[in-house]
Parts: sequence; structure tokens; C-alpha cells
Amino acid sequence: MSKIELTHVEQEQYDLAFKFNPKKDYEENQNSLDALQALTESIIAREAIPKNRLKYFIDREYQHGRTKMTRKEVFESNGTKGKKMFRHPHFIKYVDYFINGAKISLNVYEVAKSIADSQSFQDEAIQKIYDYLKSSGLIPKEKNSKNKFADEIFKLAVDLGFDSDYCKFIRTKIMR
Repeated sequence: MSKIELTHVEQEQYDLAFKFNPKKDYEENQNSLDALQALTESIIAREAIPKNRLKYFIDREYQHGRTKMTRKEVFESNGTKGKKMFRHPHFIKYVDYFINGAKISLNVYEVAKSIADSQSFQDEAIQKIYDYLKSSGLIPKEKNSKNKFADEIFKLAVDLGFDSDYCKFIRTKIMR
């Protein structure tokens, strides 16, 4: 899929960071958060994070929901600023997206990428992706599952380079 390559050290940091569990020992979790910060600083320093994925975190246009703040601004408004953000347990999911992309099947990724690459206009492409998801029965019926799926498709659309309006459009259509 569209996973970024990690160095050997980064992979070790990734493995340790993703062992974070609020139910675990405090020291174990501090080691996980140390690894998360080191991993984040490393992938930023070598500019490994795809620019489209960064938009999801730092661009207001790619925010859906009630708040109009970027995801980064939400951290900052809660008092977590600068590199402290890289040690926050809620930042783990963003690093996961930066590295792995949307949590969708390889088949959905390949079909969506193929559609996006073959269409001249984003509105046609996003509609075809939605039609594929709907006709394939991939959109969950249960509200919570549908919401999670819509969020992952939103991230996929961001990753594939769609303008923010089309990313929001497909998410909204899935949620109906």
C-alpha cells in the first residue's frame, strides 16, 4: 500500500511506541512515549511524511466536524505545544496515519488509486470511488463502524491528493 519505509532504528521506535497502553505500567508507557517522540522527530527530519498526510494534521481545510481548528491546533489549545505534542498518547494515531496511511484493505486502496489516477476531474473520481464502495457493500450499516470507515476513506482521499471539499464530500455521503 502506501506505507512509508522506516529505518531499522525507526522500526524499533515504532514497535516500542505502539506498545503504549494506559493500563500498563507508568515506566513502560514513558518508554513508549519517548520512542514515539524520537520516531516522530526522525521521520520529520528526513521529510518522510507524505505532504498530503501532513495536510490532515495541519491544514484547516482538511478538518471535518464541529471544530474548525486543525488537529495540531486542538493539541495546542489543550496546552500541548511543540515537541511535547510528539509525546502525547493521543498523537500515536496521527503517527500511525503518517506512516501507514488509511486503515483500509489493499483492494480498496488499489481501486481508489486506480480511479483517482484515471480520471481527469476530481468530482468524477470521488463519485466513482463512492459508487464502488457502495456497490461492493463495503460501507458498514452500524453507525459507529460507518463513522470509523468514513474517517478512513476521508484519510484515503487526503492521501490520494483530493481537494478538501471532495474529501469531505465522500465522508458525508458515506455517513448518510
